[in-house]
Formats: sequence, structure tokens, C-alpha cells
Amino acid sequence: MEVLQEGKGELIGWYDPDENRKWVLENKSRDLKDKRTTVKKAVEKYIKDSSFIAFGGFGHIRVSMAVIYEIIRQKKRNLIFAGKTAVHDSDLLIASGCVNKIEVAYAFAHELRGLSPASRRLVEEGKCEVIAEISNAGYQWRFLAAMMGVPFIPTRNLLGTDTLKQSSS
Repeated sequence: MEVLQEGKGELIGWYDPDENRKWVLENKSRDLKDKRTTVKKAVEKYIKDSSFIAFGGFGHIRVSMAVIYEIIRQKKRNLIFAGKTAVHDSDLLIASGCVNKIEVAYAFAHELRGLSPASRRLVEEGKCEVIAEISNAGYQWRFLAAMMGVPFIPTRNLLGTDTLKQSSS
């Protein structure tokens, strides 16, 4: 396939969809068992240092604050954060020292309170690196592609934009 244009952002969290599908087919248990757990156990088991993490919600609405506070309590470090319309969640995780890299669609600011002084300071001091930029739609297509087991969703909407140039696309 000919690549017409690509961004200069860091490629993170890449798994070959076919290799991942094969691993799941060969290794994932299909036992009917109770999979409920506590937030503490879930964070302990599934979020390792240097993990790439993303949350649902939009801005400060429907963000899993219980999980965020548990990540901070457990002192997870060197996390890479998907700043997909992230406001309060990114501020807390960056200020607490849990996140040291962020891929940004919309983060660090909020219409009601302006630019986050804590996140801005830590980025300026080099303690948190903005590794790439992406659009909110780009994040959604990335998650959709992962769900579908394909490497990407072809789209033209970022062609000619600075966002594409700064992205990991």
C-alpha cells in the first residue's frame, strides 16, 4: 500500500490485528464465570506501569473518577494517556505523576476554568510529553478499528491539516 502522508507523532499501543485475533482464539478462556471485581483489583490487574490508557466520558462528564483515584492511590507510573476530550481526568493523572506522555485530541483546558496550570507547567518542565495530536473523530475511528480487528479506518478528513502532521497516523 502506498502511504500518501503520515504524521510525525510517536506510534503507541500497536498490535497487529491478525496476531491479536490469533492469540485471543488460542488463549482466551471462554468459561462462563463471574468476572465482576473491585476497582482496586481491576486497576491492580489490568493497568501496569507504562500502559496506554483511555477513558470514556466527555470533558468532565461520565469520567470514571473511581478508577482515576485508584490509579493515583496505587502510584501507577509512566502511563501514556489518550487525551480524548480529557479535562479533569488528565489534570489529576498528570499532576499526580502517573502520566508522563499524552496523545492529545482535546486536553488541558475547560471552557469554564481555562487552561490547566498544573498540566501546562509539567509539560513545560518536560515531566509530561505531548507525543502526538489527533482529532476526537480520529480517536473514535481508532477505537472502532480496534473493535473491528483492523489496523485503521481509511478517512480523508485530516488531509491538509496540521493535526495530521502532528499525529501518529
